Formats: sequence, structure tokens, C-alpha cells
Amino acid sequence: MASSTIFRKNRLFAKYGHECDLANELDPLPAFVSGNSIWARFRRAVKRARMVSEISKHSNNFFRSQGAIASEKYRHLRQYPSIIHPFSDARRWWEFFVCWVFLMQFFLIPLDVAYFRIPNLIFFRRKAWKWTRMTLDCLCLIDVCINFATGYYNRQKKQAILSPPRIAGHYITTYFVPDLLSSLPTHVDLFIEIPFNSSVFMSLQILSMLKMLRFVTFIRYYTDFLEQTLDISYAAYKISLVVITSLIYYHLVTCMLIFTYAFNMGYFKGVVNYDPDSTV
Repeated sequence: MASSTIFRKNRLFAKYGHECDLANELDPLPAFVSGNSIWARFRRAVKRARMVSEISKHSNNFFRSQGAIASEKYRHLRQYPSIIHPFSDARRWWEFFVCWVFLMQFFLIPLDVAYFRIPNLIFFRRKAWKWTRMTLDCLCLIDVCINFATGYYNRQKKQAILSPPRIAGHYITTYFVPDLLSSLPTHVDLFIEIPFNSSVFMSLQILSMLKMLRFVTFIRYYTDFLEQTLDISYAAYKISLVVITSLIYYHLVTCMLIFTYAFNMGYFKGVVNYDPDSTV
């Protein structure tokens, strides 16, 4: 009996005057991860999530054909199997998740700095609040580590760079310093004893404002996710960016006014003395 091959037509390349017919059977993963066990299927799913995505608008814009995407998959699996492709589903959804982490940081950090010395606002001195802040900081540190394992696209060479040394060199010379400074945990008083009224504690709180540097990375991730996932017009993208930026700006300014009020009232001169864990 003659075997029939099922084909699918990729319409994403139609705008380039090219419609691809690619056999569904052409999956490079079984050649690199064989077997039909649960573990083998899990490994294939993980690797597939890290490979270039066929539905990513970036991959379709830059590679321009299904054959080029297939070649990119083989190159990735053969030479850099542990690297995350910049146009992969794993990278796209990680950026989406971290964007929400950044937004929470932009909301919580100014509140923490503005209210931590005002009397009768015990919530901002509770361990639950500090652990929330610490968790967000750790997620930001994880993002820094993931960036060292994620390739980038070189527009001049029209190639996705997946070499670990080149990835590290590119990241260190671009976003690494602000990303690292904005990710360092400042609530170290969870692990070592720091007097609440000390200048060290106050300095750590004020230094946490460096985490607002992550706004640059947030814009980059937000833009990449919208470009790869949603059919959104340039005007709608700009409007959404203006709205988000304005909300963060006015929230920051309001909290800084409260901080100025607390400073003028003498709350930073050690007149407040209490045990934050003594009040429920």
C-alpha cells in the first residue's frame, strides 16, 4: 500500500509571495531525542519549546521560509542544544511572565520606600511583605541568568547568535549592568540582623529604587512579546506604552511626595522605635 504524506501549507509567508508545503513528518527532534517513554516525550517538549517557533512573527519575518526555519532547528539542535532560541515559545512566554514581575516591582518598590518609616503602617514592615519583595528580586536574578542562556538576533548578519561566549559578551556590553543592579535583593534584613532605625537599613531601602532601571528591559520585553504574538497596530502599541509609562510615572511621583513628607516630619531621624513583629 502506497504511503501518503500529509502536508500543511504555511500561510505566514504568503506576504512574501511564498507558500511553503512542508511534510508534518519532518520533525528533527526524534533524531536527537529518541524513544516513546514519558521521559523522552517530556525532553522533546522541553527542547521544542526552546527551539525557533514556527508561529513567531519574528522567525517568519527574518527567516522568510519554512525550509530556513527547519535548517535553523537542525543547526540549533546539532551545535547549541542547551541554548534558548530568541524566537522560541519558551523565550516569548518567559518575557510575558517577567513583564508582570517588573510591573509588580514598579508598583511595590515606591510604596516600600515611601511608607516604611511612617508610624502605624505596620504592613510595610511585616515579613510577608519583605518575602514578597525578596521573591520578586530572585525572579529578576533568574531572568539575568536566563539571558546568558538565550541567543540574540544579529540584524547585520541576519543570523540568530547561539554561541554561549558571544551571547555572554553581547549581554555584558548591553543590558547586564542595569539588569544586575536592578535585581540585587535589598531586604537582606530577612537573613541578617539590621536595626530598623539604622542608616544601613535606610540606605538599602533607598538603593532599592535602582530597581526602576528595569523599566528599559520591560519596554524591550513588552515590545518583543507584542510583535511576536499579537496583531496590534503601531498606534495601539504606542498608546498602550504611553498609558503604562504614565501610570508608573505618576505612581512614582506620588510615592516620592509621600517620602518627602515622611522625611520632613522627622520619621527618618530615628524617632520611630518599635518591633515590627510585635503587632498583628
